[in-house]
Amino acid sequence: MEQGAPVTAMNAIPALSEQQIRARVGEESFRRGQQCVQDGAILDPRREEMTLKARCAGSRAEPYRLWATFSGRGMVAAHCSCPVGTDGACKHVAAVLLTWLHTPDRFLAPEDLDASLERRRKGELVVLVKQMLRQRPDLELLLRLFSSANPFNPAFRLGQEVAAAAESSRPHAAIKIYGQQAEALIALRTRGHYREACRLLGRMRTVYQGLGDDELWIRYIGALRERHRGLRALKGELVVAGF
Repeated sequence: MEQGAPVTAMNAIPALSEQQIRARVGEESFRRGQQCVQDGAILDPRREEMTLKARCAGSRAEPYRLWATFSGRGMVAAHCSCPVGTDGACKHVAAVLLTWLHTPDRFLAPEDLDASLERRRKGELVVLVKQMLRQRPDLELLLRLFSSANPFNPAFRLGQEVAAAAESSRPHAAIKIYGQQAEALIALRTRGHYREACRLLGRMRTVYQGLGDDELWIRYIGALRERHRGLRALKGELVVAGF
């Protein structure tokens, strides 16, 4: 398996059963999903933290793209690009969930983006950018590009807009962006930046609450306070923000 983020208690996908999958997608989609698995229709399955992603061969020339996102309590959202996959109850989503249930080792963890880019020569990066420009803009790609923007880079604010747009469809990616940007602002050690960091932390809390993961939020903000316990001004701003 490729190297990726370690699996911990905070990002472990909950156990899944065929009964849960059947309840999520319905009997017909479940049965047809089983056939998709048997036909080898699931392509490039991968896991990114609490989200499973894959492509699935279908009736069209281009495979459908699908994802399913989990919280600590179970699956919270799913989507497929097929005509009936908006709510994630199609046979393709059923197939990827069944694949995860029975053969989780097929799901590869993506290589760290920064590490991958650092190894590429300038010419390779130019080719990569040209390939990206020839394709339809993709939200997932934007999430990766802006997740660690520098506070003094104009892209920093754009990264927040991308995260806001992703709160419903890619909540864990949005949380990651908000968290990284909040830490970058805290590192600047000014009260104004602390206030801005608290605003982003508020967005994080909202997303966590939407996922029903209040416990993870409490653990996160507790760990942040402990990491920065020596910053009295930050402590004051966290209190004002209700954290």
